[in-house]
Amino acid sequence: MARVKRKGAYEYNRGWHQDASALVVPKVAEKVLVEGAPIRQTVEEWSDVMDFMLRVKVPRSGRLQWGEEQVQNTTRYIVTTNGRSLTKWLPPTKTKPDKWRSFAIESGWKVTVANDLQHAGILDDAKHNGIDYSYYVAEVEKLVMGLK
Repeated sequence: MARVKRKGAYEYNRGWHQDASALVVPKVAEKVLVEGAPIRQTVEEWSDVMDFMLRVKVPRSGRLQWGEEQVQNTTRYIVTTNGRSLTKWLPPTKTKPDKWRSFAIESGWKVTVANDLQHAGILDDAKHNGIDYSYYVAEVEKLVMGLK
């Protein structure tokens, strides 16, 4: 078999200083493109829950809000069916000095903050109970649909 060259969105062997969010997406995309694996089944059967993790980081002047709860400025999370919305809040600009700006993280999807995996409950179930596989399937499809 020929050597696979991974670049850009398809790269998953990232350095310690690089964002390792949702590694399941490029890994499954490679299996689909190289081996012809079915997308949904491959995502749902993926064994490493850590590959589903995503990360968001806001500057010190901003804050992250998960539902009604403020969470730390660098937060790990997983897209889940039973989560809450995650919002990034940044301070006002010079042109609008009275209004904080809000940005939805994973707009339209619910997330579960997983800074402490034991409390998040993600690792309790062997089948990754609560993970919203539809999100990850959609992300894989964005990478492979134009290339098949």
